[in-house]
Amino acid sequence: MKSPFGRSFWLGASLALGALPAVAQPPVRPAPSTAAPPLRFKWVGPEPAGRIAAVAGVPGDTSTYYFGAASGGIWKTTDGARTFAPIFDEQPVQAIGALAVAPSNPRIVWAGTGEAWAIRDSDVMGDGIYKSTDGGATWKNMGLAETGRIGRIVIHPANPDIVLACTLGRATGPQEERGVFRTTDGGTTWTRVLFVDPNTGCSGLAMDVAHPAVLFAGTWDVVMHTWMMRSGGPGSGVWVSRDTGATWSRLADYVQENVNSRVPEWIGSEVRQVPHEVKNLAGLSPLVVKTVQAPAGLDSVRAAMPGAQVLIVQQAWAKHLGVKVETE
Repeated sequence: MKSPFGRSFWLGASLALGALPAVAQPPVRPAPSTAAPPLRFKWVGPEPAGRIAAVAGVPGDTSTYYFGAASGGIWKTTDGARTFAPIFDEQPVQAIGALAVAPSNPRIVWAGTGEAWAIRDSDVMGDGIYKSTDGGATWKNMGLAETGRIGRIVIHPANPDIVLACTLGRATGPQEERGVFRTTDGGTTWTRVLFVDPNTGCSGLAMDVAHPAVLFAGTWDVVMHTWMMRSGGPGSGVWVSRDTGATWSRLADYVQENVNSRVPEWIGSEVRQVPHEVKNLAGLSPLVVKTVQAPAGLDSVRAAMPGAQVLIVQQAWAKHLGVKVETE
């Protein structure tokens, strides 16, 4: 059957359709990123506190934190740092050097007084260590009044009665009240478990939370006067304990020469500020490992650890950490 429209009609229609604009396609949008935004620091206060020397949080609680000021007492927030409240104003001293919250009971909070980050002779001294059993509402002085400056407090993760305090001392001259002190009865009594000499105090202290019998301490030989400061000496060093702080042994002398013993930082089982690359200290209870690389003339060993982990450690560290190395 012949079309009622002529050839010229179809040709014109085709040209007209070709002149129509193309249908716009929706733009291709990139898939939303699943990566977490980068962490950035933000000033939160509190304004009147001054220089903050210590911070402690409550495990599992992202809203509650304690801030210790070098000369402004203790501040607490329970709303993620939107507001702060001073909780130490009734005490006779306001210089805070250390804070710690008991992992097994967040109502127990310890505060060490006296700023241990000694930078000038006018730093404020403390009068010992304080304990709160009600989240900072009330405080009690638990002793160590003559230690002058307390820079670290560690609490056993399962037993809140076991507490160790890292005390620098007054640092104005020789004294016996310095080093590491330990209590096993919640602060009723204290025992000095690490003491080097009258000119040396404790500068850093940390417990391996996975193996709480293992602790490390730094000691600092220092004297401060109004006219001079002597920092460093034979008393400075790094120490290890494998019996929850009851006894201590000093690490090898060559390690002492390379470690910043004033501020050793040991976070969990990861080691920082230690020379000779120690990657992981998980499982520090006495181990038996087999050397897989011990070339002649080198003093380091690369040994496989339980759980397919790798420990790269100096021979001297292996000895002091209770690691037995079997050569092939």
